[in-house]
Amino acid sequence: MLSSLLLFHLGSPSPLCCNIGVATRGSTAVPTASWVTVPAASCWVTIVVSNSISAVTAPSCLVVVVSPIAVVAIASWIAVVVVVSQIDLVVEVEGRCLLVPSSASATIRRLVDPEDGVDLREQSEGKSWSGFSDEATNGAVYQDHMCTSGSGAIGGSNDTTGGVLTSPPNKSYAEFILVSLRCGMLASILATLYCYLMKPTRKKHVYLVDFACYKPHNPACMCTKEHFLKLIKSTGKFRDESLDFLRKILERSGIGEKTYIPECIMKFPEYISLDEAKGETESVMIGAIDELMLKTKVKKEEIGIIVTNCSLFNSIPSLSSMVVNHYKLSHNVLTYNLSGMGCSAGLISVDLAKQLLQVRPNCYALVFSTENLSSKVYFGNNRSMLVSNCLFRVGGAAILLSNRSSDSHRSKYYLKHIVRTHNGSQDQYYNSILEKEDEDGVSIGIALSKNIMNSAGKTLKANISTLGKDVLPLIEQVKFLANLVARNFLKIRGIKAYTPNFMLAFEHFCIHTGGKAVQEEMQKVLKLSDWHMEPSRMTLYRYGNTSSSSVWYELAYCEAKGRVKKGHRIWQIAFGSGFKCNSAVWCALQTIDPVKEKNPWTDEIHEFPVNVTN
Repeated sequence: MLSSLLLFHLGSPSPLCCNIGVATRGSTAVPTASWVTVPAASCWVTIVVSNSISAVTAPSCLVVVVSPIAVVAIASWIAVVVVVSQIDLVVEVEGRCLLVPSSASATIRRLVDPEDGVDLREQSEGKSWSGFSDEATNGAVYQDHMCTSGSGAIGGSNDTTGGVLTSPPNKSYAEFILVSLRCGMLASILATLYCYLMKPTRKKHVYLVDFACYKPHNPACMCTKEHFLKLIKSTGKFRDESLDFLRKILERSGIGEKTYIPECIMKFPEYISLDEAKGETESVMIGAIDELMLKTKVKKEEIGIIVTNCSLFNSIPSLSSMVVNHYKLSHNVLTYNLSGMGCSAGLISVDLAKQLLQVRPNCYALVFSTENLSSKVYFGNNRSMLVSNCLFRVGGAAILLSNRSSDSHRSKYYLKHIVRTHNGSQDQYYNSILEKEDEDGVSIGIALSKNIMNSAGKTLKANISTLGKDVLPLIEQVKFLANLVARNFLKIRGIKAYTPNFMLAFEHFCIHTGGKAVQEEMQKVLKLSDWHMEPSRMTLYRYGNTSSSSVWYELAYCEAKGRVKKGHRIWQIAFGSGFKCNSAVWCALQTIDPVKEKNPWTDEIHEFPVNVTN
């Protein structure tokens, strides 16, 4: 009745401690290497031998997941027990133990028992005892106190001049049984310890092979701030006070004179359409991915995972399907498309790709992050919605991740930590960034609330509190804990909250280019130097806010400057609607040579940094 009771599914060789989970009807995630289906409705127990995580489809039953190394250890111990159980007598001859099976033990006992037979201890002096003959069906034949060697004994010597039985067998037998049991238990304990100690390393490293940022080649897409204001005014849909507000925002934004906007916006409003929006995203996508494939020399057939993200534009089919169609990828490629997650979606995509790489061995994951401006231009006069028109610019990034150990020598970085914080359960955070119709009901835009900086600050605090314990030196953690105890438990007045020195944990900071005010607040909270803030400020100045891809433009800036050395740690941090704050920590596997690098900064890096304090 227990059909399908035992399912052996051997996965990768890495060890995993035993896990037990209860599978309900339908699909339940358990550590298996691939889909395992239990066909029997009457199955009570399912034992799955595996190492990785997927799913088991089973009726209501208990699923016991055991690693292959545990199975081997248990099987070895059982084998020892079975062998020992067949041994009924052990005799010692000149320091060698002879293991006698139960079928031959009666004859041997009669030979060595003075009451039933010949006492070998008294009569075997000068005689040799070398084993047992096959004669008498696995028994033992004693002829003139001499025996020929055969298969009736286990471990006996084949020398016909063997030794003399010198000691009683009971003591040796007891000692052998004890040693056997100890060896079996020791093997089980060592196997268990091995599984436990190797558990942290069962997760494979996720390598960042390389990345590419999009830079438009059409000079017609480059737009100065003054020209942008003229385009806005030419629509005739904005009041004079709205135009003055936009001018002030641009002057204080930290954006330079060489940012890029979509070609259709240069001709709007009559040229804004769905086709133009698709064309904008497709040009960014193909430009970034083509450059990445050229840099990494990876064949398209090797890509097994695709994750794309774009918050404002959601086409049907999705952007991930657009990638599959353009590059004619395999039918079994895993595709995911994220939308509506704001400027932090790029790091969310990396986290999703990382988790998928943990369960899909020897695989490449392609991550593409961008934002679409053509589809969400706001043509109203609500000030909270006009800000997004000023800050966002064209941009995108393609990132190639790998879990192949063979890629470690050529990859630039590996992922150390990724921390995601979501405060959407509280309305004040949830409403900080919201897409809605304006009060006139004539246009849809992205509204930024007045408390957005407060939401960002508190979400950042929660994020770094989680990240800090993994990256900060011990002395900084002790200082932070002491300050926390003094303020919250001892109620000592006049003590300000202690901000750890994150410059001791990271060499480079890639902070989201949300605007000049966001950058200044981040520098103040984290107590960073101007040198550490330079990549973020220069990216905002040269490329504007490219949303989820901005942190990659900043990392490209660090590489173009020749600042990234082997072993350096990079902290990418981004904010997004919801309200979310996400962090990714990378460790450099090699020193990046700027001469060999090709990225959006290569041709003009000598012009930076520039003064953007005014």
